[in-house]
Amino acid sequence: CVCVCVFSAPSSNRELMKLICCLCVFLCSHLQFVVCVLVMGDVKAPARSAQPRGSKKIIIKNFTAPSADFSAFPEDRWLQLQQAVDAVHAKTSLSVPSEHLYRYVQETCAQNHEKELHARLCARLEEHAVQVHATVVAAASPDASTFLAKLDALWRDYCSQLIAIRTIFLVLDRHLLQKSSEMQLWEHGLTLFLTHVMKQSNLIDRTLACLLEQIQKEREGDAVNRGVLKNVVHMLLDLSLYRSLFEAQFLESSSTFYEAEAQRLVVELEVPAYLNHVQTRVREERDRVGTYLDEATGRALTRIMDQHLINTHLQYILDKGAEQLFAKDCLEDLSVLHGLCKRADGLDMLKKAFCGYLTKYGLEIVTNPEKDKDMVEGLIAFKQRADTVVERSFGKEDTFVFALKDTFENFINKRQNKPAELIAKFIDAKLRTGYKELGDDELEQILDQSLTIFRFINGKDVFEAYYKACLAKRLLLQRSASVDMEKAVLSKLRAECGSSFTGKLEGMFKDVTVSNEMNDRLRTFLRSQNLQLDLTVQVLTASNWPSYTPVECVLPPEMVRAQELFRAFYTSNHQNRLLHWQNTLGHCSVEASFPTGVKDLHVSVFQAATLVHFNTAKVLTFAQLKELLKLEQGELVRTLQSLSLGKVRVLLKNTKTKDVVDSDKFAVNDKFSNPHKKIKINQIQMKETAEENEATQEKIMQDRQFLIDAAVVRIMKMRKTLPHAGLINEVFGQLKFPCKGSDVKKRIESLIEREYLRRDDNDTQLFHYVA
Repeated sequence: CVCVCVFSAPSSNRELMKLICCLCVFLCSHLQFVVCVLVMGDVKAPARSAQPRGSKKIIIKNFTAPSADFSAFPEDRWLQLQQAVDAVHAKTSLSVPSEHLYRYVQETCAQNHEKELHARLCARLEEHAVQVHATVVAAASPDASTFLAKLDALWRDYCSQLIAIRTIFLVLDRHLLQKSSEMQLWEHGLTLFLTHVMKQSNLIDRTLACLLEQIQKEREGDAVNRGVLKNVVHMLLDLSLYRSLFEAQFLESSSTFYEAEAQRLVVELEVPAYLNHVQTRVREERDRVGTYLDEATGRALTRIMDQHLINTHLQYILDKGAEQLFAKDCLEDLSVLHGLCKRADGLDMLKKAFCGYLTKYGLEIVTNPEKDKDMVEGLIAFKQRADTVVERSFGKEDTFVFALKDTFENFINKRQNKPAELIAKFIDAKLRTGYKELGDDELEQILDQSLTIFRFINGKDVFEAYYKACLAKRLLLQRSASVDMEKAVLSKLRAECGSSFTGKLEGMFKDVTVSNEMNDRLRTFLRSQNLQLDLTVQVLTASNWPSYTPVECVLPPEMVRAQELFRAFYTSNHQNRLLHWQNTLGHCSVEASFPTGVKDLHVSVFQAATLVHFNTAKVLTFAQLKELLKLEQGELVRTLQSLSLGKVRVLLKNTKTKDVVDSDKFAVNDKFSNPHKKIKINQIQMKETAEENEATQEKIMQDRQFLIDAAVVRIMKMRKTLPHAGLINEVFGQLKFPCKGSDVKKRIESLIEREYLRRDDNDTQLFHYVA
């Protein structure tokens, strides 16, 4: 910094200007700045009438201090500095202003006496450190908290005194930093405290023991002075004792404490209580580290806690209580468990326990035939619970999402075909008109949940077969609750399985639409022929619909004439088409006159054919009806039971038993009454027999055989030559349904017989494609 003073005043003000210049020099020298003074001689003011003179002459001179002898050490200044140091140690006021003391140090250093000044100062500091040690020893207390509090007070006093002394000797610190390798005053003071205080009388061991004792008490729930602990720990950090001594002992004591605590509590406490205790411990240690420990120590402490509280006992914890947590939907406890496992790298073990629980209870739902009625609803509820756990407790992590999907897919397919069949029937029940009480949103939600379970099924062709049969009944018998919902389900199936899966199902809807349009033309045709006939016919494409076994029955002449009339109408518009009537799916309206009034009975074709015969006879036996109708006995039994033993009894049976024998007699119920004009009499539905179920399964296997054949030919056409094992593996990779190796082997033999493949002449396990 340059201080410039220019004299350009009359001689009368020259003394004032000199005083100002001296003040500037003093201030600059006090602040240790380089000073340059510009001095201009006395200049007289020119007369007003005088002409202006030429340029003024400025003289610049260097500042020169009074000559003095600097070879001897300034004892007088040191005496005052020593008194100041003693006053700081004694906590008394300074007799000399601090700015004067600062100037004394500056001048002494300027005279090249900084080394001797430093040596004398260090000697005084060492004497003070010895006195501090004596004070600590005198104030020693057997109580850990008292000892640490006194040590903390002495340490804070020592540091504040050292800072005050360093402020006075700041110039000395700077000179040492620039000219020598001596430690600065702060580092030197810490070294003195370490050497003459802490390393004497086993104070280090005592301090560490007291610290660990206080931390132990805090862990056990006692109140401690955290401020004192924080200051003492920081003292150890400043003295470089924290890393070398305290941290190792602290971690060792923590390891011993948590190892013993975990071994005791993991047995005594229930799993939720133990998990909450561990979480509390984690929070406490995190708070402890943030308050008075070092961050690096916190990381090491975390590893110790994870090892002793979680890792060592994780398998025991999962075996002891994980299943109960899953079963009772303890979402908060599961969230805690997930967080602790994630800290301790134990997510794989948690995932294994989760999958084990899902498999165990999932198999109970799927494999128990007694629970088939409620299987789909049980799977939906179970899936919702599992989804809730994954979403709310496991943070919807991909690991658990994929584990959930794989586990459901695994246990659902343990029982082949049955889950697919029941899902199809469950959707059928929801889509039938009997469930109109469900709102659209609720129905759509249930259907979405059902299709979610459907996604886990490998044998989707089984679902297709049963769903097609149920859909046919809903469409033909007009039992569907909502056509829009039917098409929505079809759209979802198409998105899930592709258009090839839903092609025939869509063809069924198309047949219904075409038939409706045809019925409009039929009604126009009947009106043109002046025929009073209400006839509706559904023409179905055989390949799109399930196959129905024809049931022979002698129909009333009115029905036969109606059929022949429609046949003539249809063949006039469509040549070379064969019509096969499916009477089991037909229904009609019969007008019945009872003494109580005329009723319109909505009945099946077989029921109508049976009732018509009572126009000519009041009483008919079962044998007579069987002879008249030529109807299969089981179908006739169900028909008569629906008319005489159901809710609407238009016929009377002479016996009260449900069984029907040849001698049973049936007559019209003259006392029949019903408040409604139109009455629907439901046909008793024959339960699916084991033979019919087996036939359905056989039909599914026949369809699968074609798929296996196609897969084998496709693979061999591309490979040309393959060994038996390689061909089997590639076929399994292409098929989307479960099958056995023996099934594939049979199809390979069939293809060899049909000359699609041939065996190698030298190796029977090698196959060649025959172009």
